[in-house]
Amino acid sequence: MTVVSRKVGCAFTAIAFAGTALPASAAAHGIKIRADLPVPLNIFYTSGAIILVVSFLMLLALWRKPRFTTAPWRALPPALSNAVLSPITRRAAAALVLACFVLVVVAALGGTVDGGDNIAPTIVFLHWWIGIPVASALLGDVVRRTIPWATIARLGGIGDEPVVRTRSDPGYWPAAVTLLTFSWLELVYPTAAHVRMIGVLAVTYLVVTVAAMVVRGVEGWLDGGELFATYGSTIARLSIWECRTQGDGSQRLGLRPPLIGALQLRPRPGLAAFTTLLIGTVSYDGLSRTHWWTLRVADATARLSSHGISSVAARYIFGTFGLVAMSLFAWGAFELAAWLAGRLGGFGGSPHPVYGRPAAAFAPTLVPIALAYVVAHYFTYFWFGGQTIIPLASDPLGRGWNLFGTLDYTIDFSTIRANTVWYVQVGAIVIGHVAGLALAHDRALELAPNYRRATISQLAMLALMVLYTVGGLYFLSGGLA
Repeated sequence: MTVVSRKVGCAFTAIAFAGTALPASAAAHGIKIRADLPVPLNIFYTSGAIILVVSFLMLLALWRKPRFTTAPWRALPPALSNAVLSPITRRAAAALVLACFVLVVVAALGGTVDGGDNIAPTIVFLHWWIGIPVASALLGDVVRRTIPWATIARLGGIGDEPVVRTRSDPGYWPAAVTLLTFSWLELVYPTAAHVRMIGVLAVTYLVVTVAAMVVRGVEGWLDGGELFATYGSTIARLSIWECRTQGDGSQRLGLRPPLIGALQLRPRPGLAAFTTLLIGTVSYDGLSRTHWWTLRVADATARLSSHGISSVAARYIFGTFGLVAMSLFAWGAFELAAWLAGRLGGFGGSPHPVYGRPAAAFAPTLVPIALAYVVAHYFTYFWFGGQTIIPLASDPLGRGWNLFGTLDYTIDFSTIRANTVWYVQVGAIVIGHVAGLALAHDRALELAPNYRRATISQLAMLALMVLYTVGGLYFLSGGLA
């Protein structure tokens, strides 16, 4: 265990303990479990902000030089590394994921149109979309290695070399655009209720993605072009697992301290937009469940309906506005904070030779916050909703089958207590933002000409983290007033 990993571990243990002092309440995403707040909301929000400020002061006192410029790495025993990275293991995992994709398409196009009795919506919006960051944080970059469209492309003879080489790098922009589109289909349009549409969209996405891989190469498109592989690879930077190429060209699996990998992300176009969209889209999901937003939607729907627009179309219009507005707000707030950090720190005048402009340099520091938002907002949805796979596995098409004898299984809500849910959610929000603050502090120490300028620059990032934290806690509380 390195000095860096010990200090990071101690810091996060302290923050986790501090998080447990917050009051217990939750309005969980998807499946709601509530325990009323025993203190006024202003104290609840203020406590989260105070933890960030105290953490910031601790960083100033204890963290005076960059520690994450290089990532310590310790190789696993060759036998274990070879077993995990062997072609047999990779092909078996890829075949399993491909089988799940085929099941989704078959179930969506040939199964019942009742989304509750069809396995396709559950796999796509729960086990796939929410499972990607969870699996990536725990297991490393597994999504990219098992993505089904890459498997199909390679089976079709498509290689990694691009057919068309362009001077400009599209970077993360294709993935960012796809992320916003997918979020609209998930959060604004009731795609989960239209099972056949899921099948059509899945096949369409496969065709478009394989076509892009023909042009850009499989690996070239997975690196910033394809949404799900890019999402998984980005979150995997936080994990302790890292695969490195050895001198003989072979791959070796090893361990690194958590978080450090995020700062190794290459500063490519669209990285800031992609990471802030991960935060902004989940923020909209939380906002859309607040009482305040419900009242705004009702009022806007009534106004638009008075002009001849149907209530359904009005909700789509207002939902689209909310999704785009929250995404732009998260992005704009970060861009402003990064710009101020550069100006205050003395490194915003001209692009850095490695990291470019300040927003690109600080974009990786948002990765732990993106993961924190997913854990906080979808914890109960994943925990309880994930159990629905048990009966659906016995009858994936909704035909009345009982293949494994689990058709009558019902969700067990006693597996976790409401207060535990709240501790996990609040802890995720606070710890994620403290982690982002630590990464931003380390990056500032690397960029600024001296410690004093680095410290001053982080006042802007602290303000951003407080804003994100209070916003995240507000969404968790359901916007109670």
